Amino acid sequence: MNITISKTSTLRVIAILAALAVLVWGGNWALSNGFPNRWFPSSMPIPQDQPAMQAVTAIYSADPSSEKSVWEDKVCSGMTTKGCSLFQAMFAPTIWATASQKNQALATFLQVADTLEDGSQIWKVSVVKLATATDIYIHVEADPTSGQWLLNRILFTQEAAKYIK
Repeated sequence: MNITISKTSTLRVIAILAALAVLVWGGNWALSNGFPNRWFPSSMPIPQDQPAMQAVTAIYSADPSSEKSVWEDKVCSGMTTKGCSLFQAMFAPTIWATASQKNQALATFLQVADTLEDGSQIWKVSVVKLATATDIYIHVEADPTSGQWLLNRILFTQEAAKYIK
């Protein structure tokens, strides 16, 4: 039994395989560069009243005339468990000690600066305190049960530098 393969059939198969290889490569490139997130943004809401934004506002609104534990609870109510532990251990004592008067801050969501591989995001936020606005970057994670965004931590200046344009 002889099998005859024409030159046209061979070229057709090679063209199809080459096209498939290009499609696979292009899809991989698009995924690695985050294009699906740009074309199909997350369905999770990012309104101003997300717990993450409330936590940022509370961090910058320390009131030394009230109880430190009440302030920490208010901050932690909008944070991840890991973020709250880090905040209470490392940052709360310093922030509380330097708060000299009641300061009412306001944090405003500006934009999503990055979506990380694990689905968490980096947000650019404006914080106004004592009539001075400062842009900061925060790391937020979606709460799997409520779908709301929780503050994980505020990025250090060195970490945020890659998002500043």
